[in-house]
Amino acid sequence: MDDSSVDLLRHKRLGKQPKDIADFSSSIDSDRRLVNAVIDINKAHCIMLVECNIIDDMTSKQILKALNALDPEMELDPMLEDAHMNVEARVIEKIGEDIGGRIHTAKSRNDQQNTALRIVTREDILLVAKNLVALIKTLLNFAKVHVDTLMPGYTHLQHAQPITLAHHFLSHVNALFRNVDRLIDAFPRVNVCPMGAAALATTTFPISRERISELLGFNKLMDNSIDAVASRDFLLEVLSIYSMVMLYLSQISEELILWSTSEFSYLELPDMFTSTSSIMPQKKNASVPELIRAKAATVFGDLMTSLSMIKALPLSYNLDLQELTKYLWHGFEITYSSVNMLTECIEGMSVNKNRMKEMCVNSFITATDLADFLVSHTQLPFRTTHRLVSNIVLALLEMGRKKLTDLDKNLFDKICLETINNKLDIDFNKLIQAIDPMESVKSRKIISGPSPDTVRSAIMNKEKELEKLMNKISSLIAFLEQVKEKLATFS
Repeated sequence: MDDSSVDLLRHKRLGKQPKDIADFSSSIDSDRRLVNAVIDINKAHCIMLVECNIIDDMTSKQILKALNALDPEMELDPMLEDAHMNVEARVIEKIGEDIGGRIHTAKSRNDQQNTALRIVTREDILLVAKNLVALIKTLLNFAKVHVDTLMPGYTHLQHAQPITLAHHFLSHVNALFRNVDRLIDAFPRVNVCPMGAAALATTTFPISRERISELLGFNKLMDNSIDAVASRDFLLEVLSIYSMVMLYLSQISEELILWSTSEFSYLELPDMFTSTSSIMPQKKNASVPELIRAKAATVFGDLMTSLSMIKALPLSYNLDLQELTKYLWHGFEITYSSVNMLTECIEGMSVNKNRMKEMCVNSFITATDLADFLVSHTQLPFRTTHRLVSNIVLALLEMGRKKLTDLDKNLFDKICLETINNKLDIDFNKLIQAIDPMESVKSRKIISGPSPDTVRSAIMNKEKELEKLMNKISSLIAFLEQVKEKLATFS
């Protein structure tokens, strides 16, 4: 591009800027994703200008023709500072300033930048939501296979109570559902139109803000011109949701890392998502989950950096806002790719059912079930049975016995006498049955519990909810596609 293009901005008032300063000040690198949106904004603005009789029909047609001929992958000149001036410069280069120079009538880069960010971000959040739905579907399919797969439930990373693998993965499903809800809920707050606010105080031209908003597919207008150019809370909200998504992906990844170790041996990850050592050939490292765990921190950093940039800015527009864009893009790219990676990883992993069951059977994991059984079959309060079972566990450990089912009638009677000065008249066979891990799981039929029947019902309900969510997302994606197709018909 000719050096004369720089005159679009600086003229004799400021003169030519040295390249190193221009490169430092330019937002070109982070603006590349905005070019398509900037072209569409200019198309919609041009259509609105001619409909409001601010430019004539011939001028509008020439500008639209020039805009339609632009390549969204065009090379951007940093001397022009940003995508907005590059698009305008290309139009003027094609049709001259007398015609092309009219496209910037009644608008500013300030309202245009916020509008372009919102156009790209509304598409991004739907892409993340759509991929989260795919991850949730994978988890639900996985849960269906493992409704009866026994495993220890944990608190403090210690064996707590028996559950099933399906029940455990449904906890992740619920958390991810909330994040899909958050993304869909954020869409209408992102999808509001700043155009017409111009630099900060609107314009003296008789424009129709409603028309440009309609052409660009926005839900409504931003109703204060200062807020329209200065607000970036939508960006913070979206980065906050990305951070929460990454938080849960990191937690899932941490479990995959732990569970694939020799100490746990609960599962094996697909080879393609692992790496080995340059010196220890036996190693199979959970490299992709480790990276997801680490990348979560970088998205948290994107959010915190953005918050820090905005916290003390005076209204309305400041160039500090330009720096936010790259953190929004980075947060999206990491979240989008991490969701995809984790989905594929889970689809291909295998589970060691026997090892999980062994950890339940050869343990004291049904101690609470024993305390509950004693409450149900005697007149003792729970706090007393809790103490009694604690003494039983201690006695078994001192005898070198490593599981609760090693309890026999004689030892039980002995501990009862020592603890409550009385033998308990109960059916000991029923007691032993009650402390069987699978029987424990089956007995927990309360809504949200791990009983296989309860879990099957929960999976069915989640599949119905997932279908509704996907329909919402598909409808919004289709709407945005229709907006693009309609805008493309103007020439």
